[in-house]
Amino acid sequence: MTRLKIIIGLAVAAVLASTTLGGGPAFAAPDMEYNVAGSDSTALCAEIVGQVNVAAACVSFLPDGDYFYVRDTLSDGRSGAVDWENYNSAGSLVRQGVCAQTAGVTKAGYCNKNFTEGTQIRYRACAMEWSTKDLFQCGGWYWRAV
Repeated sequence: MTRLKIIIGLAVAAVLASTTLGGGPAFAAPDMEYNVAGSDSTALCAEIVGQVNVAAACVSFLPDGDYFYVRDTLSDGRSGAVDWENYNSAGSLVRQGVCAQTAGVTKAGYCNKNFTEGTQIRYRACAMEWSTKDLFQCGGWYWRAV
């Protein structure tokens, strides 16, 4: 009986320690937002501040309206995409997603995200396999205030 009391006591102590010493439930990341870019044949990444390029895509952000522009620049069977994250003033991730241009190489498009003013975003250009939502060949992150 003493051995059983010791085992129960250790189990209770482990549960208490995990909830009081920072091992409690973690905050979940926000759900991913996946969008297919609307068609825009005039969207040229080179004309917009905040342009980010990789071999597979050219992406940029237009703060007037919170538009991401994306152009597929590589004939590889994948989509050009912008992978983005939105952080509040406390530095916590509040939104995240991907805007993919799925119409084919040299095509351009946009996604309107309507971010909260006073927040920060970071984004990068990637190639994307739309059917699996996997990202490839991503470039570096670019930060911007909204």
